[in-house]
Amino acid sequence: MESMKSMHTILEESGSEIDFETLYARMSKEGIQQMEKKSLTGKEHLPVRLIITLVSPEVYSERIRRLEKEAKKKGRSISKRTRMLYHFNLMITSVEAEKLSVEKIYPLCRSRRQVELMFKNRKSVFSLAGLQKMKENRYITMLYVRLILVVVNLQIIYNIQFCLSKTEEKNLC
Repeated sequence: MESMKSMHTILEESGSEIDFETLYARMSKEGIQQMEKKSLTGKEHLPVRLIITLVSPEVYSERIRRLEKEAKKKGRSISKRTRMLYHFNLMITSVEAEKLSVEKIYPLCRSRRQVELMFKNRKSVFSLAGLQKMKENRYITMLYVRLILVVVNLQIIYNIQFCLSKTEEKNLC
């Protein structure tokens, strides 16, 4: 999961900005991999739960490598704050801890991200955004055809995944 954009400000409950450098030093020193903080975010300073997880050094290195490559391509420099934020996975939720535990947040966020990527992929592959100007009936027909293609494509993918999982189970036995 990608880190949050460095321009986004997350505040302590007291209203002061969270010092991620101090937080990283503390979590690293004390061996804390994950923590939760009550925080404020947005222009209205909405109360939220901030779930903070340290990433492995390998993940951090890969993130920085990609960030530097992108920055070099665009002729930009990388701020110290941005580099620091890449040490973390940060998730914000307004759902109370009693309703959604930290253990359930990660799979939920992963699933949500996969759904977003799937829709982005389908939109691109089936050119759902690039339809030319046409009569309404033709547009509706084209849209239905493309959506049917998406459904058929998903069925094929799920069937292949199912067959592969069954094959792997047989190989393990």
